[in-house]
Amino acid sequence: MPETASVLPRPRSNGPIAAVLTSLPLGNTWTGAVLVLAGTTAAGFGVDHALHGHGFPIPMWPLNGVLLAAWISLQALTFILARGTTLLATLVGSRLAVMTLAGLVVWGAVLGTFPQVTHAHGEHVALHQRVLTAPPFVFLLLLLTGNLAWATLSHVVRGLTWSSLFLCNHVGVYVAVTAALFGVGDLRRLDLWVHEDGFVWQGTDNERHATFDTPFAIHLHKLTIDYYPPQLTLLNAETGDPLLARGEDLLTLKAGTQGTLAGHSVEVMEVTRQAPWSASPDDGVAAARIAVATPDGERVEGWVSAGNARVPPLFVGLGDVVAVMPDLRARLYQSDFTLVRPDQEPLPTTIRVNQPLRVDGWWLYQKGYDTARPDGRRWSQIEAIRDPWLPAVYAGLVLMALGALLGLGRAAGLLRAMPTQVAPDVKEESP
Repeated sequence: MPETASVLPRPRSNGPIAAVLTSLPLGNTWTGAVLVLAGTTAAGFGVDHALHGHGFPIPMWPLNGVLLAAWISLQALTFILARGTTLLATLVGSRLAVMTLAGLVVWGAVLGTFPQVTHAHGEHVALHQRVLTAPPFVFLLLLLTGNLAWATLSHVVRGLTWSSLFLCNHVGVYVAVTAALFGVGDLRRLDLWVHEDGFVWQGTDNERHATFDTPFAIHLHKLTIDYYPPQLTLLNAETGDPLLARGEDLLTLKAGTQGTLAGHSVEVMEVTRQAPWSASPDDGVAAARIAVATPDGERVEGWVSAGNARVPPLFVGLGDVVAVMPDLRARLYQSDFTLVRPDQEPLPTTIRVNQPLRVDGWWLYQKGYDTARPDGRRWSQIEAIRDPWLPAVYAGLVLMALGALLGLGRAAGLLRAMPTQVAPDVKEESP
């Protein structure tokens, strides 16, 4: 941040406000920064008390757009009215930026320490559990954006005599933080559950506990799931605790293989992904026929299976030890569906884990699945995300990256401009 206290004169009028400002130790000083930060924080706690501890409601479009326009106008008006005063010298100063960032770090520590309640539905929530909507925290973010804006305006009115590095960094941070602050209400993160051969056109916002319509419908044709090979582990029959030592791998079940688990010998005789007792071909119940022997030579054979919602699991017991097949882990799951939109041709498409689809400003992700529901259907969980303010955040990040590159270039130029120090000649003395 620029040093500005020395170039901005004292207030020129003799009114009561000017007299108060003149009496305060303002300017780009630590005292002035502490006063502004303390006043902002006190105002935040006062507003929080007036709201009866409920915090700010999160605005959505178009209200957040109106608030953003009002905040930008207030920044410009403050700069015009306070220009030439020690108050503006404080507001544009580097010391205020440092103090504000320090305050935000403290709030960030609180945010990372305590679980947060984002939507309390009218219930009172402690301040440390609603940091993101707490007026003291929001006011500090607004003060940070104001400091960036006023410093940038001070730069501009001086005729751009300072570096482009300053502009890129300040404008980049301002755009990214402002877009994230005012655009959070327009972020939509919806869970859409749809079964095979079913339609869905609504999603659930789990944070807001509300359901929203989507501008498209999904007709799911097929949910494909590919599992890792089944595995085997040993449990204590009485407590259910695992017998494997920490770091010991489970035994992968493959026909004809042998292995040892917690001192017990295991022989795999048969493995199938469709157990003979499956209720239907769609169950896909994995099972294995194994033989387990204790260190003393006692041996037992039987089937183990993870089971599913319609078929119970099977275990092989040997004294106080039970051989268990844990639930299968999915290696790949994907949804083949048709996207239906008004006045557009249906779009057949596929999404899978880490391969989302972008359509009409929405990102569709394969989030999960459920094959254990009592209705016997295979359900796909698709997450739909839309953040219309994200391009502005990215633009700010690009400007910040450009500022970092300019900073590296400036550092390299300074290093090249430094005079090379030559060590003085040392004359050897003759013996």
